[in-house]
Amino acid sequence: MKHHLIMSSVFCNKEDVHAREVIQEVNQRLSNVTVSESERPGHAEQISRDALRSGVESILVAAGDATINEVVNGFFEDNQPVGGMPYLGIIPTGDPGDFKRTAGTPGRLTDAISRICSNEPKAIDLGKITTADGKTRYFANVASTGVTAAMEKTTRRTRWLSEIDGDLAFNWSVVKNSLLHKRFPLKITVAGGTTLTWDANCVAICNGQSFGGGIKLARDADMSDGFLDIIVVHDYTKVEFLKGVNQIREDESAGFEGISSIRATSVEISCEDPKRKILIDADNSFAGRLPAKFEIVPNAVNLF
Repeated sequence: MKHHLIMSSVFCNKEDVHAREVIQEVNQRLSNVTVSESERPGHAEQISRDALRSGVESILVAAGDATINEVVNGFFEDNQPVGGMPYLGIIPTGDPGDFKRTAGTPGRLTDAISRICSNEPKAIDLGKITTADGKTRYFANVASTGVTAAMEKTTRRTRWLSEIDGDLAFNWSVVKNSLLHKRFPLKITVAGGTTLTWDANCVAICNGQSFGGGIKLARDADMSDGFLDIIVVHDYTKVEFLKGVNQIREDESAGFEGISSIRATSVEISCEDPKRKILIDADNSFAGRLPAKFEIVPNAVNLF
């Protein structure tokens, strides 16, 4: 099997010793490996797509959620799969990442490579977003909109703070956006025609279980069940939402009373206030604005 290892430039620059260790370990234990470094936004998507076009079957990723998102978008072109059903292997980089949490990616490099060498992949689904302008983006873990998307935007803009203290950066983002963001009139139309409305803080469209650095809202989500778990957080004051987010992040067993959940193969989501521009985040990457359609793409990837 031909493998292509994609490494984030951030990972390489910060952890040169570990990056060399990753390359050495991969080359020692896997044959026919090509290594590329993702150097700019969108680059990993192009590397992934070009590799599949050239006959590569397996894409290995040493990076975080945003780069994994680019890689899986490279699995498609004009909404069609590139080169059949690819294999995806995740290499640990020290950052646990939300996709890695659900996927059960080993934290040790040798264990992650052993998992790939075992050649026992599991078929998983992906999510697909189509915005009003016809543009599409795919996601591996979770897409979200409302205050959580605003939180991710703040986090991306303060990466320098994340590099100093990840928890401080997360808490700053939560506090800032919980206090500034206003609930919005949310409308969800489920496949089959059912329409639901709320005044919502946020909505998470989940293939995986956690997002936002370990906020485990979709505890029953299964990346192989052919469904999206849609979690709507609503009717919370700003302070109540702030308390709830931190409570769940600190204790995965904590309850969150003001939520509603839907399981569906597709949903259409819109904001009923035309003056509000509600962002969409997908795997810590900007993915457009509401309105949008979210749907499952079953059995899209073989995950090691």
